[in-house]
Amino acid sequence: MTNELVSGIHHTCLKCKDVEHFNKAVNFYKNILGFTVYKDFDFNGSPAAMLKCGDSILELFSDAGEILPTGIIQHFALQTKDTDALAKAVKDAGCEVTLAPQDVTIEDKTADYPVRIAFFTGPVGETIEIFQEK
Repeated sequence: MTNELVSGIHHTCLKCKDVEHFNKAVNFYKNILGFTVYKDFDFNGSPAAMLKCGDSILELFSDAGEILPTGIIQHFALQTKDTDALAKAVKDAGCEVTLAPQDVTIEDKTADYPVRIAFFTGPVGETIEIFQEK
């Protein structure tokens, strides 16, 4: 079924505490994970950016004023071809891997869906899943 009003999810947004956390996040996503700067702008007088990875966009703001607690969005997942290598890279960059790489089978109603996953905490407290289809 296609939807004429919505063609997909455009971006996911992270609200960073301040400019220091914003710069830390931009550095991590750009220099560790290889995202590229898509848009670099100010929002309400504070730095903001959109970083692109494939067809996905991560938007970062620097004006939260405090470290925000985990809200209704639990996590976002990064698609990869090598869960173990990505988990090592983020750990080497100083992030905490909260769930070591492991094989999981999502039991779909029509066919099992084998994946390899891991979770880590990003540079400004965000929960990120590493997701590899098998």
